[in-house]
Amino acid sequence: PAGWLSDCDFIRDGLGYEKRITEEDADKLEGLQGRNDDDYTIYLKDKGLLHLREDKVLAEQYARFGHSRGQGVDAVANDLPADHTIEGWCAAETSRFIKNCVGENSPFVCWMTMPHPHQGYAPAREFWNLYDENELTLPPNADSDFSGRHETARNAREYYQTNEEWRLFEPGDWDSTRRRILKGYYACVTQVDDAVGRVMKTLDDLGIRDNTIVIYSADHGEFAGEHGMVEKAPGIAFRCVTRIPFIASCPGFLPRDTVRNQIIESVDFLPTVASLAGVDSPDWCDGLDASPVFLEGQSVKEEAFTEHPLSKTVHTERYKFTYYQKQMCSGKDFGELYDMIQDPWELNNLYFDPSYQDVVNDLRRRIVDWLITSSRHLTIGPSPYVWKGKDYGTWDLAEQLYDEDGRLGKGYFDRILSFKDGKTTKVNPINYL
Repeated sequence: PAGWLSDCDFIRDGLGYEKRITEEDADKLEGLQGRNDDDYTIYLKDKGLLHLREDKVLAEQYARFGHSRGQGVDAVANDLPADHTIEGWCAAETSRFIKNCVGENSPFVCWMTMPHPHQGYAPAREFWNLYDENELTLPPNADSDFSGRHETARNAREYYQTNEEWRLFEPGDWDSTRRRILKGYYACVTQVDDAVGRVMKTLDDLGIRDNTIVIYSADHGEFAGEHGMVEKAPGIAFRCVTRIPFIASCPGFLPRDTVRNQIIESVDFLPTVASLAGVDSPDWCDGLDASPVFLEGQSVKEEAFTEHPLSKTVHTERYKFTYYQKQMCSGKDFGELYDMIQDPWELNNLYFDPSYQDVVNDLRRRIVDWLITSSRHLTIGPSPYVWKGKDYGTWDLAEQLYDEDGRLGKGYFDRILSFKDGKTTKVNPINYL
């Protein structure tokens, strides 16, 4: 996204939402696709293909809800040829940039970011047809007992499984819908793989594959049917959402065909890449240089953390522990502890087991230590926006979580726990629990 970057030689914007939406610039909106001034929209217009675009909002979702209910979680094939999907376009633009740099004998850094397999799941038909939803194997915890989970997760699962209004296509029963979404998710992953392969072929064709560091990663995982859920929310306390791919390639000096099991975090990305490239890392990085993990299989940290403003999760090589404030649990003591070696599908919450209280206390202490020593961020999202005289609020939770004295407001807890039957408040933090 162009709005996050500066001092770049080459930027191509495929989303167009980096500017604040106001009444004054509402003329730049274009139906279900939103803004019409991003580079990818212009590209599709020139090709006469804009009507087929569905990486922003599914057409059927827009017809039913407009812009009031997000992109849509259901899945459907899209008739854009692979070359013209946003992934194909990203691959072509990235390859063009790399070719220009090589032609100028210039070293380069490039970030190619693609929307899929994020919702909505609308892959090109050629990828959609690779999978048969009736032959897909659901994960072992697809119908797990949710009694040991936090109530926000139980409410969210109940919504997915019992509320039919979000299901856009037939058959609309729960089992058919989750299989259709899983098919769409796998097909979107394959579409991304195809795009990455196109860029890798460019490196091969240019003869620079051996001395180019390539890292493939993501911002979060996906339920993909686990725990009877789809999409990513509310996933901060679930391994399937917090565990992400981190695949590195540089045949010239990185080991090949090697799997590392050491813990690293997303914040380690920048200092690790800087180290591998032989340049200094910025002094404001929270992460660590994880190059020893890649080069020698040597650990650089013992735990990783994922967080929501009102809950924190620590991950070790064996355990995953989530701490909740009592206000988030109707005033009761509640937490989640899973042995990820004995119970990789997170079926048995050990938090209340007397024989695991030493583990609970150790992991709770690690969270406290981390909170004390880590830098804090005041926001998790973009600025507020106003459109047609209506204030649509802000995702800056720092403004909404705290009273003027800097303390968490009691009324906020009441609003959080009101998420039931698919009804969400103005700010819906359960998406990040």
